[in-house]
Amino acid sequence: NGDKVFKTCAVVASSGSLLNSKLGQWIDTHDAVFRFNDAPVNNFSIDVGTKTTFRVLNYVCGSTFVRNHTVIHQHLCLSLFENDLEHSLYLVVDKNIACGAKKNWPHNDFFIMDNSEKSSYLKFQHSSCGGHHKAMLVGLRGVFFARRLCRNLSLFGFYEMNSVSYLRHDRHGQVTAVLKKPVPYHYYDKTRLNSFHNISCDDHYLHHLAYCDSSVYFIYSNGTTSQNNSRSHCKKETTTRTKNVKRVAHSSSLVHRKKTNAKKSNKNTTVNNKTKKSTFIRRSKSGRTHHSLLHSPTNKQTTKK
Repeated sequence: NGDKVFKTCAVVASSGSLLNSKLGQWIDTHDAVFRFNDAPVNNFSIDVGTKTTFRVLNYVCGSTFVRNHTVIHQHLCLSLFENDLEHSLYLVVDKNIACGAKKNWPHNDFFIMDNSEKSSYLKFQHSSCGGHHKAMLVGLRGVFFARRLCRNLSLFGFYEMNSVSYLRHDRHGQVTAVLKKPVPYHYYDKTRLNSFHNISCDDHYLHHLAYCDSSVYFIYSNGTTSQNNSRSHCKKETTTRTKNVKRVAHSSSLVHRKKTNAKKSNKNTTVNNKTKKSTFIRRSKSGRTHHSLLHSPTNKQTTKK
């Protein structure tokens, strides 16, 4: 119903940036903790904590949970079901999945995903991300739901989804460079990001929320937060990131346009060559001199001897 029933909530992404962060204890201090799909806590508790209040499922994992209970125990990515997931509340994105899930696990509470914020996201995507509508990542859906239940939202593992920053020092301890190190898409496996998703736009929208909504803030992998960012920072950050995302979208559009034009050009060249060849054959049958056709097969007029 959208009531703010929790004072503090941690939304824990599955990003590899959480590895070696040692944020687990901090995560567990929140009133409610949101996790995604099959993301495990065993063997990773020092970085991601152990507490799970809600588990947000996308269509793939949700369908697997509902259709085959034995697969849940046998499949590697769902091996923690009996230890963790069975005692969590489930947030189901698809209403059809929820209907079947309630029959299988009548003692668990299921929630239908409320897409009331989706329309505002789509407007943002159209205006700030080049208008390329791709699937919204389940992480952003989870943030939408958490905002309806929580007064204060801490986003763990969302800021540095592709890489983490670290400092290089000289022998005197002075910082000489800020470097970036790539991280896995998930902290628990080697899954790669599917091109069907639009991670840059989702990331941009989360930045917009974190810098412009005082109740939402990032927790960086080094333990610092974005909580104290001002409204002026909000405007500056939003403007800068919008320009960057639009620039990337424009570049992608140009590349796509060049490829399309190249294909059309190649196609036209092929058609022209075929036309020239057929013209040569027709003129040969008309009785015109072979000498003239060889040197000028595409001329409309030839000289008679």
